[in-house]
Amino acid sequence: MDIETAQGLVASAPPSVSEMRQKLAEHHSAEPQRAMLADHAMLEVEVALERLAALGHRFWLSSAPMAAGSEFPKMIYRDTSSGVEEKVVENQAEQDEALHDGWRLTPSSLEEQVEPEPPPEPEPEPEPEPAPTVKV
Repeated sequence: MDIETAQGLVASAPPSVSEMRQKLAEHHSAEPQRAMLADHAMLEVEVALERLAALGHRFWLSSAPMAAGSEFPKMIYRDTSSGVEEKVVENQAEQDEALHDGWRLTPSSLEEQVEPEPPPEPEPEPEPEPAPTVKV
């Protein structure tokens, strides 16, 4: 392979796996669980590509347009005597049934714990002025 061909291959190289991992992290930034799953999957892909390259098989990864995120599967939570219990629901019907049984969409540790303000103390009544004394 001559220099020009090699430079052409390098110039048109697809984005690195780390760049793709960053894009996935940004795409799923509002959903930490999905971001973590995507990061772990990309790590597995990166390791597999490195193993193949060590055997002399050079592959690269390219991406297609990202699909809109799916609402499910989703984590839901319930308080128990031993802490917070977690459960994965796969669809809306399963979520509705779980919510009816006391599960919540957010763990209690993330819900804002607002204590009610104590009622205002009544203002003390002014002491009555002593009656004027009349001298005769």
